[in-house]
This record gives sequence, C-alpha cells and structure tokens, in this order.
Amino acid sequence: NPGRLLPTIRSRCRKLPVSALNDANVTTLLGRYATMIPDHDKKTLIDLAQGSIGKALDLAAGGGLDVYDELNAVLGELPQLDAVKLHKLGDKLARKENEASFRMACELLQFSLSKVIRCAATNQSEDNSNPLISRLSGLATLDRWLEVWEKVSHLIDRSDAANLDRKQVTLNIFHALAKTVTH
Repeated sequence: NPGRLLPTIRSRCRKLPVSALNDANVTTLLGRYATMIPDHDKKTLIDLAQGSIGKALDLAAGGGLDVYDELNAVLGELPQLDAVKLHKLGDKLARKENEASFRMACELLQFSLSKVIRCAATNQSEDNSNPLISRLSGLATLDRWLEVWEKVSHLIDRSDAANLDRKQVTLNIFHALAKTVTH
C-alpha cells in the first residue's frame, strides 16, 4: 500500500508489479502443498485466494473455509437474521484465541460484499456459480450496497483502532446488512 509510506521512503522504493497466479497454477500448488484438502474445497479456496497461493494456504490452515461457510449461512438468511446462528458466530469470533478467525471473517465478508457490489453494478452474476451473491445483489440497489460497504469497512477499521468488542462488531455488521436489504 504505497500511499501509507512517507514520501521520503516511497521516493527510494522501486515498484515491482506482480500479477496474480491463474487458477491452474493455484490448483497445482494446492495439490502440492495442501494434499489433505478435498477437491470441492480447493475450488472455493481458489476463488477466495484470488490468485495468491499464500492466501489459499493461510485460509486452509486457519479454518477459513469453516468461517466462510458460517458467514454464508448467516448471509443466506438475509433479509432475515437467524439470531442463533448470528450469536453463535459472534461468540466464536469474540474469543480471545480466535483473533485470527475474526480477521479472516472480516476479510471474507468484505470479499463477499465486493462480489455483491460487482454483481449489482453489472446486473449479472460475475461467474453464475454463486447463487447467494446473485440473490443478495438483487435485494438492494447499488448505492445501498456501496453505502453498507463503507459502514462495514469503517466498523472493521474502528474495531482495531478502538479495541471494540468483536462480537458486537459482528452483530452490528450483520444488522447493517439486514437493514440494507430491507429498505
């Protein structure tokens, strides 16, 4: 993130753009370094990793697929919120030993929101393989999705800066999403 560097440091740096790996390369590398992952999970990891084998391996090792499934279970209920699922997720992410899971959940949620926004902007699913994304994009207008993206991103940033309760952050994020799709 070059904009975060001081100008005096940035002026002494060289930019080295590196493109993302294609799906075939990520598949090959997952086969080499993550042999225990079932094939159906590899497809999800490849989608979530966006061309980064390191990110795919981090997600696999850190329980990212389970977190992603739990997020999708709660998102799938929208515009309603299943209080039991939501509080269970909030309790899990709030545990002191689950800080990495909370970070992963925030990243995965922002990833899903970005796909919803892309789908809403183009009026079509980007890959037609995720019916949840297509359904969610149709529940609100693009400007409402962009507005909730800003709220969610701000809340996630504030959770670090102000050391906010992670369960409350999780609940607030999903209530903001529910409010977005009900108006």
